[in-house]
Amino acid sequence: MASKIYVDDLEFDGNLLENVFPEGDVFDGCTFKGFIMTSFDLSAKSFEQCTFIECDLSLCNVEKTSFKKVSFDNCRLMGIKFEQANPMLFSIKMATCIVDYSSFSTLNMTKSTFEKTSLKEVDFTEAELEGLSFEECDLQSVVFDHSNLNRCDFSKAHNLSFLLESNRLSKTKINQETAAQILARYGIEILP
Repeated sequence: MASKIYVDDLEFDGNLLENVFPEGDVFDGCTFKGFIMTSFDLSAKSFEQCTFIECDLSLCNVEKTSFKKVSFDNCRLMGIKFEQANPMLFSIKMATCIVDYSSFSTLNMTKSTFEKTSLKEVDFTEAELEGLSFEECDLQSVVFDHSNLNRCDFSKAHNLSFLLESNRLSKTKINQETAAQILARYGIEILP
């Protein structure tokens, strides 16, 4: 069995490396900037306290990959099956990203955040999302099914829809327009 390669506190520029991902198995405190690595195999790698800036990792294989306190800023992460990642201490922060058509089903994401991120058609089936904020996120056609949405803040989210009876909801925050849309499905009108 080959020994793992550990990489600590280094910055990698995808333009300088011609989009060849750096060699390594465990990355701690590293910054990755400008990588275009669509459909790349990141399986079984470990990222801890790393930052990805302006990267395109769409359709990457993240099977058994560890994401511990990983930030994604202005990245494209479309079609990624995050539920195949290592669930132990899973924690991500996404800001100004496009994560459309990805899946986080069954993951515990209580230590994660989304801000100004497009999450169109993302699957959160059976995900633990308690306390998450979806500030200025586009949630068009997102799937929440048997998800824990307790204390989630959707007050500044756009295009939110879910079935009340299919999710756990306690102290969940939604704006008035979204509340009217959700309740209209049940024949309930909100009057001024």
